[in-house]
Amino acid sequence: MALFNDVFGIRTMAVDVYCRVVDECAGGKGRPSGEGADTPSAAPGNPKPGTPTACRGRDNLLIEGALVNPCIRREGDSLEIYVDVEPGSPDDPNEVVVWAWWRDAENAKGEPHKCLIKLGDGYQRCGPFAENPPRAGYYSAATIVTSSGEVPAKWADKNSTGQVSARIYWPGKQ
Repeated sequence: MALFNDVFGIRTMAVDVYCRVVDECAGGKGRPSGEGADTPSAAPGNPKPGTPTACRGRDNLLIEGALVNPCIRREGDSLEIYVDVEPGSPDDPNEVVVWAWWRDAENAKGEPHKCLIKLGDGYQRCGPFAENPPRAGYYSAATIVTSSGEVPAKWADKNSTGQVSARIYWPGKQ
């Protein structure tokens, strides 16, 4: 377990340093747009040049038949969180509920947002959702996928994080 923590900590630190040096991180680039969320969604595309963005990366997680990639970025003096969602299999007809929230280094969490995603519609984005956490610090986007609209236990559990993006520094509301 210590080796995993050491490697994960180094990977996270390297991503944070890269983000601060070039003021930009990869995530959600070049994907086709989709529809189907019952809450705000946006046509995916490249982040604005110079907009720091942190996503989970290439290792999307399969949860309830959906491949998810949570992302967080600075937008003006707010943070935006969103989740890129793809079906785990091409002809999956199921509907799932994708939940997204921010979390900080101490695992304090923002209120969860949800999107109803029809996996058969292909790639979709849940969000973006504008957020203003209470203080400056490092934040990640977190997600979980459920088959119901009930607030997920992973969000309510103080010790659970959900599936998280890389961290990004937010200087606080200016």
